[in-house]
Amino acid sequence: MCVYGGTGISEQIAELKRGAEVIVCTPGRMIDMLAANGGRVTNTRRVTFVVLDEADRMFDMGFEPQVMRIIDNCRPDKQVSETKYILYTICSGEPS
Repeated sequence: MCVYGGTGISEQIAELKRGAEVIVCTPGRMIDMLAANGGRVTNTRRVTFVVLDEADRMFDMGFEPQVMRIIDNCRPDKQVSETKYILYTICSGEPS
């Protein structure tokens, strides 16, 4: 499933509540989801794959603790051996 800002959060919350094995997200919106309703909307304890779009920019802007909050809570029972993380940014347009 995709979790990103700039669109209605309620539809994304409903989809997250149904469960997901793969979440593609912008870090900011995923953090919003984890904090929504006192942390009762969703968690990442059963997530096996996490893809964070624009994570490098979040690190550059000082949001490493927030990004790590997402990653640190993913599958704590199998974090080393089975959880997969992908951090990426896609650039478009002409190089400057």
